[in-house]
Amino acid sequence: MEKENLSTIWPILYFEADWPQQRHNFDFGIQLIKANEDILAIVGNVETMGADSKPRLDFSGNTQWFLSLPSPKPTEHISSSKSGISFEDILQESIVKSFLMCLQLIRQTAAICPLKVKNVELEGESIDLDSFENALDDYFGINTDEPLVLMPESFQLGDLQLLNDLWQAIIKLRKLDYWNTLIYKEEFFAACDKEAGEGAVKMIVDAIMSSPAYLEFSEKEQRKHREQLTASFKEALGKGDNFLSELYKETLEKVFLQKQEEAFSTRTRIGRALNLFYEGIGLPRLHSFLSMCLVLETLYTIGEGEILHKLAVRTAKIVGKAQTLEQRKDIYRRTKKVYAARSDIVHGEKLIDVIDSEVLKDAFTLARRSLQSILLSEELSRLYSSPGTADRLIKVRRKKKKEKKAAKEAIREFFLDLDLRGKIEYPQ
Repeated sequence: MEKENLSTIWPILYFEADWPQQRHNFDFGIQLIKANEDILAIVGNVETMGADSKPRLDFSGNTQWFLSLPSPKPTEHISSSKSGISFEDILQESIVKSFLMCLQLIRQTAAICPLKVKNVELEGESIDLDSFENALDDYFGINTDEPLVLMPESFQLGDLQLLNDLWQAIIKLRKLDYWNTLIYKEEFFAACDKEAGEGAVKMIVDAIMSSPAYLEFSEKEQRKHREQLTASFKEALGKGDNFLSELYKETLEKVFLQKQEEAFSTRTRIGRALNLFYEGIGLPRLHSFLSMCLVLETLYTIGEGEILHKLAVRTAKIVGKAQTLEQRKDIYRRTKKVYAARSDIVHGEKLIDVIDSEVLKDAFTLARRSLQSILLSEELSRLYSSPGTADRLIKVRRKKKKEKKAAKEAIREFFLDLDLRGKIEYPQ
């Protein structure tokens, strides 16, 4: 039987599911693959000391599934300074983080292991034992801190559909499909080259021009020297002189990461809420709880006045979906308790240790289900994905002010209409 190359896989912690298939396919050739007992036995015997001399956890008992990324296209680009840079890891890490966010939106206990395995083969429906054992040398810190060892949760068949729906929503929101295409276009790298070359030259020219010797020069003389220095260093950069090579590489990576940030925008309310949620899960209990409260505030406190009531009633109606009135009242009361605990903590009235554990759990549950509901509602995801819903303190150009105001008004109108109607229809 012909073997299929999986390129790169990460074990998924805390992910136990009894699904009929051994493999499930997602966009970009990404797959979930169930590991057999032999594979898990190998994982359990992985060398316990990593390259950083820190002890590694035995996560074999917490892993049943692997996230597989396909064989990458060639990504090495030869720049004008003759230095090749591969962006494969940057793109793959972004995809893995987005997929992990989807897992965490379904269940709390989901994490990607800090183990990255490259060039593994698939034979039939199972990972090839020999190729897996030969590839276990490469650690990759998706999570810089080792995740806690917990018992995995059971997933139902319906969770797979929810996972797929959320994955679709997040890649649309974060433009992964656009980014995946853009990264292999020659014109994209040409634009990066140009920007990086100018950036590298500017950095070194600025450093020289800031020396005391140039402060005595007139403005005209400074401009002349700057032009001469810039021309000289651009010529040196084009020749690939060694003293500029490392600076160029560093600048090119910064340009690339900046463009990645533009593609994975956090300038929208839903983007910022998702990042608060994702980052908050890995924080200590106090900061994690406050992060979940920030998720709710980011989503629901658009407009002035009556923050507590507005937050609670909007959470109840969005999270409550088509539930009964009594169930929505319960969500309303739980939200108010969460926000009251948040106020007690930030105003120094109470410590996190005395807050009811059920309130702490509710903060996570309400934040997670709020994000689920918004992502899976076409109308809400469209409203919350507009850059105009960003924080009012973010500066915008004059011509964008009307769009910014219109975006916020659209969400206010949605909630006003929701209050008047009393309920909203959600996709099943």
